[in-house]
Amino acid sequence: MPYLRTKGFSAAVVTGLIYLSAVATSAEDLTIEHAVSIALERSSDLRRLENQVDLNQTAVEQGRARFQPDLNLSISPSERFGRTFDQSIGQVKTQRSESLSLNASSRINLFNGYADQAALAAARLDLQAGQQDLARARHRIAYSAAAQFLSIFSAEELIAVERENIAAQRQQLDRIQAYWEQGTRSRADVLQQQATLAAAELRLLNAEQRHQLAELRLKETLQIDLASDLTFSGPSLTDLQTKDLNYTPEPLIQDALEQRHDLTGQQLRIAAAQEQIRQARAGLLPQVNLSINTGTNYSSLNERDGFGDQLTDLNPSASIGLNLSLPIFDRALTKSQVARSQVQLKNQKIILEDLQRGITFELHQTLLDYRTALKRQAVAAARETAAAEALAAMEARYDSGSATFVELSQTRAQYVDARGSWVEALYDVTLAQLAIEYNRGGEAWQAALQQMNY
Repeated sequence: MPYLRTKGFSAAVVTGLIYLSAVATSAEDLTIEHAVSIALERSSDLRRLENQVDLNQTAVEQGRARFQPDLNLSISPSERFGRTFDQSIGQVKTQRSESLSLNASSRINLFNGYADQAALAAARLDLQAGQQDLARARHRIAYSAAAQFLSIFSAEELIAVERENIAAQRQQLDRIQAYWEQGTRSRADVLQQQATLAAAELRLLNAEQRHQLAELRLKETLQIDLASDLTFSGPSLTDLQTKDLNYTPEPLIQDALEQRHDLTGQQLRIAAAQEQIRQARAGLLPQVNLSINTGTNYSSLNERDGFGDQLTDLNPSASIGLNLSLPIFDRALTKSQVARSQVQLKNQKIILEDLQRGITFELHQTLLDYRTALKRQAVAAARETAAAEALAAMEARYDSGSATFVELSQTRAQYVDARGSWVEALYDVTLAQLAIEYNRGGEAWQAALQQMNY
């Protein structure tokens, strides 16, 4: 199976989304591309990460808003009742008055130690990190769906092996029955063969159960009705190719360190933590604010001037001013905040180091799995060929009376086991190849999925 290093997986996703309504209502052929697309569309993990990205975008918008002035408008009507001394008549009298005050104010921060710039930069970096996490999660979910999809076909091939074994066992039972009727074999051979056939049928039931469980797991991953009738279209044994792609660890690790979305996301979080330190240190610097105020008022106590005259001509006022704030002593709050931010930066760096080591280990492990799978496949193929020849020879010996039933049963069991191991080894090589491309990161492994859409 060739692995192309090209892009284009997004087209497969779009195709799969169109396919969604069809698989939900009828029995359709579900290909590996369709399965991956449905998994990406319906994953609750992805939806949560998308929501987190939306929250990060909101934080960026809030960071931008810090550079804009605020604007406040206040309207204050009031009515006053009280006793006052009227000098014109020399008496105390009860008086009622109405007043209205209109004020507008705006304030803009001109300088706050670059805290706003640092906050906006940190928010943007967090947004980019969240997008990288989302991209890596898409790869993880697609890889998991592809692996589950392939397990279905591995189970199907093992079922075919067991059915082939049952057919051979039944033919063998017919021959032994004929030999017993001819008097050349004992009744014990017939009974033993019947028991062997029953054991083979039990093995088939177990293989079918594993296949059904594989289907259920995939349907659960795709959030498809578990009782739905689906058929799966995927690779058969003749489609699988096990040519050694000659992977080497150094280029794989280098690609991963450059391409892995989770690694890039963690590097962005380190940069965001550095901006948060800069934001915390802004508390040590002065702040300069510009304020603008304007307003007017009306009072019924002014009986000479009317409502409109007071508001528009007599009482309007405006002011503009600068406010400089110098931090002298803040009870070490800024120092503590800077220290906390520095600790958070150290923790992010530790996470990055662990992630880099983990990526290196994963690639070495998957490369070891791949090489082991190739060797196991070669050994299993040789074993299957030898076991088939041994079984043919043993059947001939048993028919001629020179071998016992026990020898024949053991030889057939060895062949069935060798055949099953060969089938599993072929699919293990395919899965190991996919795992290497997944752990490498980037887009190459997505193209590998397209090549598996037989």
